[in-house]
Amino acid sequence: MYWKQSPQVISRPTEMSAVPDHLHWNLWLGPAPARPYHSAYHPHDWRGWWDFGTGALGDMACHTANLPFMALQLGLPTRVQAVSSEVNAETYPSWATITYQFPAHGDRPPVKLVWYEGSENGKRNLPAFTFPGVGELTDSGSMLVGSKGRLYSPGDSGDVQRLDIKGQAKTTEPSIERLGHEVGPDENQKREWIRAIQGGSAPLSNFDYASVLTEAMLLGNVAVRTGKPLEYDGETGTVTNHPNAASLINPPVRKNWKL
Repeated sequence: MYWKQSPQVISRPTEMSAVPDHLHWNLWLGPAPARPYHSAYHPHDWRGWWDFGTGALGDMACHTANLPFMALQLGLPTRVQAVSSEVNAETYPSWATITYQFPAHGDRPPVKLVWYEGSENGKRNLPAFTFPGVGELTDSGSMLVGSKGRLYSPGDSGDVQRLDIKGQAKTTEPSIERLGHEVGPDENQKREWIRAIQGGSAPLSNFDYASVLTEAMLLGNVAVRTGKPLEYDGETGTVTNHPNAASLINPPVRKNWKL
């Protein structure tokens, strides 16, 4: 999996800005540590700050990693390791490579998933992958590599897939029933959500699935911050080999707030 964007590496602003009239700043801060308002946080760039967002993983992994996660029924990893650019106390690094190890499940053997994000000096943090009939890879997408072939999806939704078997590439056909392939993935999920609200069947990415995907991928941020390989116990939701990881998984909250 790979994703083009990453937050800028910056320090916390020291100057103050006037809070917009429409914004209740204290409420927006929620359980995060208090600080003066600044446009570096709101309305957009909050996702790049440790205290407010979850970086590229929290922003895009729920989309980009969904294809392999659902297809291979990955569940929760048992080991996560990360390398990245310099890690500071305020914002996410400019690039990171995160490796997840998933245990065998049923007839499926163990799976290694690698997430690449960001860039440095204008160069993408991505190995020199190639694919038949494709020039330069898109800025974000996924590639599944197996013993008999590869599957490439040039985007975040996984709706377009190209299969490579021994150098012969072809476009795959949809195999999961949806409400209408002609409307596109974004419209499809909205229709599924409305159908569920109206008493219909659960969406394809229901909470029982999406929560596991989120938990698995965000462990990569914990690995980035600790700089250590993490051994994870999915049954208890704990990192078993790094005591400092607990405060990152369940961070302290501001006085008079609770999660």
